[in-house]
Amino acid sequence: MINFIAVYCSYIVVIPQIIMAEFSTIPQYSQQYDRAVQFALEAHRYQQRKYSRKPYILHLQAVSSYVWLEGGTEAEAIAAWLHDYVEDAAPKQGLTVDQAFAKITDKFGAEVAAIVRGCTECDRSGTWKERKEQYIQQIAAGSDSVVLVSLADKYDNYTNGYLREPFNPNVIKHRPRLMWFGESLATIYSERLPDSWLAVQFRQNLDQLKAIYESNND
Repeated sequence: MINFIAVYCSYIVVIPQIIMAEFSTIPQYSQQYDRAVQFALEAHRYQQRKYSRKPYILHLQAVSSYVWLEGGTEAEAIAAWLHDYVEDAAPKQGLTVDQAFAKITDKFGAEVAAIVRGCTECDRSGTWKERKEQYIQQIAAGSDSVVLVSLADKYDNYTNGYLREPFNPNVIKHRPRLMWFGESLATIYSERLPDSWLAVQFRQNLDQLKAIYESNND
């Protein structure tokens, strides 16, 4: 760490220079990660977030960042970029669920495809409650990689979506089921990833959201 000297009036103050970044002699991620980012950018170029109407790619970027910050692997971070491809982007490209997963497998490998599959509602024919119940069971039975990517996904949804806009009419209308879904997943996250900072924060944000709803209950 390098120090530099600042002079204020008659005082000499030694101020430590804080180094915010360091460079390694080896790449910190592979070209496969680059390709995943570009794939997601193209696939979701015209998609918006449901409530804020901001570019959807912000969500995918956040989810991948949370995975990295939680100590995830590159495969998990890539899956985070791709976790909504099958549900959202592939149908716009005229692909079936099986074709979409085949595409991910071909481009990014079986490990990434398996994580994405674990985070995907492959059958969207049921009611919202039926689909979410199936998703909860799927995450509970999934690998640690699936649980981590799901946690990062729902943390961003609830924190930068519902908690940021708690009085959005669409959010208010669905608040009982949003709380049920979030709390059901929070239990799984805390049990499966007991050392996860993100799981703790997810639970705290749910409690904050619940308090907002209760204090403004009609």
